[in-house]
Amino acid sequence: MLFVENTLGGDISVIDETQLKEVSRIDLGDVQPDDVASSPDGETIYCNAVIPDGHPHYGAWKDSVVVAIDVATLSERWRVHLPNHVGHMAISPDGRHLYVALFETFHVAEIDVETRAVSYIPVMFSGGHGIRVSADGRRLYVGSILMSRLDLVDLEKRSVVRSYHFPENVRPFHFNADESLLYVQNTRMHGFHVVDAATATILRTISLPALAPGTPTIDQYPHTVDHGLEVTPDGKLLLAAATTGGYLAAYSLPDLTLKATIPLGDEPYWVTISASGERAYVSNRNSDDISAIDLGSLKEIARIPVGRLPQRMTVARSLAA
Repeated sequence: MLFVENTLGGDISVIDETQLKEVSRIDLGDVQPDDVASSPDGETIYCNAVIPDGHPHYGAWKDSVVVAIDVATLSERWRVHLPNHVGHMAISPDGRHLYVALFETFHVAEIDVETRAVSYIPVMFSGGHGIRVSADGRRLYVGSILMSRLDLVDLEKRSVVRSYHFPENVRPFHFNADESLLYVQNTRMHGFHVVDAATATILRTISLPALAPGTPTIDQYPHTVDHGLEVTPDGKLLLAAATTGGYLAAYSLPDLTLKATIPLGDEPYWVTISASGERAYVSNRNSDDISAIDLGSLKEIARIPVGRLPQRMTVARSLAA
């Protein structure tokens, strides 16, 4: 199953990957979801959300919650309060710890999903946004949407061991299998950087195919031009969403040759790989739907209606499993 958080809907769409249609909707109450993550065993999904303060702008908030949901029953297991604006999430490979980027403080929240205890890991910036954990669970990568940097955290030492600096603020990012290269999108940038992880040097800057004439200039914060980047599990493709361009660009790895440009819906915003590894899903947040992409043919095979302003997604096991 694919789980999609609908930020303005205050809910989560549940999509059957076989039927490629929404089969259920999880109501989260009076909150605005920001991200969803699945436990490694596929039995739980976690959603973080801000609690709105009544202001008409969807980014206005009081504080935040993290909600654990049972995949088999779609029922809520627990909620944990966080006195901060949440960013994205990552979960440890053993499923024990959930890491939540925080916007206002120079920290990442670490939630023990068994005890629900919350602790805080320092980073060198505010504006926490993108976050990923290494495959062995020893390192955490955290990007800032305010301070143009990405920090590498040693989770045993619970401290920053390397920082990467960029011309603009850091948006979605990923790394290759041995973590020798980082692929990083930046605010205001139509493309992504390729970074040597050991030396923190930008090796290449890849420009996505040109935007169509007349594409509106993004002149308001957070100045998002492109938002959404994923490397396929086999390490053969990098998929980058052109948010203002309305398409997905697929590049071969490691050579970064453009393989396809795939037209999508309005404001493609996040990229997730299916449980089988045969498809990619892209959320189109302004057209309230999800594009399903066949990774063999690199073509869109379905457009799936969901809730209001879909953004982040995660894949978990089938409800019938």
